Amino acid sequence: MRGKDILTVLSTLRSHEDELATTIIHPDDTVTIGKWCETGQYEMRSVRVGGAVVSLEVPVRDFMVVDRQPLQTQIEKDKKRQKQSDKQQEAFYAPWQRVPEESLLGRDDYRTWLEENALPMREDVIATARQLAIEHDGHENDTIPCSHCKGIGEYESGCMCQDLRSSITDRHFQTVYDREEGPDPNCLRCHGEGSYTKPCYTCGGVGSMPLYPEIIIDDPAMNQRHRLRLDGAQLITSCPEILENLSIYTQSPYDDEVRVEKKVRIKWSQAIALMANIRQLGDEVVYVRYGESGEYIREFDDLFKETVVLANHKWSTKHGDIPIQRMSRRSETAERTSPRQLLDTFQKNLAMEYRSRISQWGNLSYEVVYSVSPERRIQDLRSALGARGLGIALLYEFIATGETGPALYASRGDELVAPLAQHYVVEKAVEPAWWRYLEYVDELPTYPDASA
Repeated sequence: MRGKDILTVLSTLRSHEDELATTIIHPDDTVTIGKWCETGQYEMRSVRVGGAVVSLEVPVRDFMVVDRQPLQTQIEKDKKRQKQSDKQQEAFYAPWQRVPEESLLGRDDYRTWLEENALPMREDVIATARQLAIEHDGHENDTIPCSHCKGIGEYESGCMCQDLRSSITDRHFQTVYDREEGPDPNCLRCHGEGSYTKPCYTCGGVGSMPLYPEIIIDDPAMNQRHRLRLDGAQLITSCPEILENLSIYTQSPYDDEVRVEKKVRIKWSQAIALMANIRQLGDEVVYVRYGESGEYIREFDDLFKETVVLANHKWSTKHGDIPIQRMSRRSETAERTSPRQLLDTFQKNLAMEYRSRISQWGNLSYEVVYSVSPERRIQDLRSALGARGLGIALLYEFIATGETGPALYASRGDELVAPLAQHYVVEKAVEPAWWRYLEYVDELPTYPDASA
């Protein structure tokens, strides 16, 4: 059984009577779909609140089976459902039909635009990047003002005391508040002003951020350490092969007008991976561990995920060349669409992205961790649980206020035995579930009858 098919069965969102259902894959390759229903009975539960133990009644819930069938049958049903969903999506976007480029090659005006504008885009970006990389040498310590605090290092934040008022409802159903609307004059934070000054969280109170930040990437598996300078022009110059050409051809649903859009874009995680000699195999996922004690871990492509369009041209059979509105509208069109302007903007966005979302306020070191793909890991997890007579179950539980996400459990029959992991998507929960299984494998029960 392929891991991709197992993930498809688990990740397919199912509901029964407007309630999210639970999916259980048993060791004998059968699937049970059911939901938890209240039985009308209650039992006493004790919880610790602060230093006191509080007892309360909670409803007893029982598992009601909605459907039970072989795993292969469920896989085929999910594939059929996915095909129907794809057809509905195609029908929704049908008015804008994709057309092949060959239908335009007979037009002289299109070939002229292609040769003069679209085809030289990639070479123009590379040439501009090489020139900027030379100009950037010697400017390693350049900074840019923080976009959040405008270079001040702090900003005014509204105080919560404006919304925090005590109230009671009297016997006439009238709500009485302890004070008037507005800020609390006794507030120790804003002193009745309604707002207070706090350090900027984007720049850490500095007011600026480095234009060319540096990061350290450790690769213990390869016994290598790389110190990289995040210079967009340098990344393109060092790895020009990662520049991607994207072509989109669409036809208007109202007339015979055909629109063409040509782009040159870069995913800078690919550039960093090439410069740091990070080689990702087909069945591997590269993670990055960071934080003062390595407590955070994210996928490499998710951490350095920005995809940037560095050049863009549009053309239509009705209007010819279409100017693209970019950057400041007060500048000339040629300046807004020039590779130099786009690369400079890319560098500023890269610096801001690094400071606010990646650096964690000065943490420059990242450790590369290689792991197998979720498709392969779900097979390992299912085999390991199956050897103990356990299955794998998925249900949706609360993550935070108003948010739910898939949670993986070890199961015995229709009973949930132990929680494994939870995330917003199933694929991201598989790897933590595997490591949790390895951590508590000795505490899991083993059943001799593996067909349960």
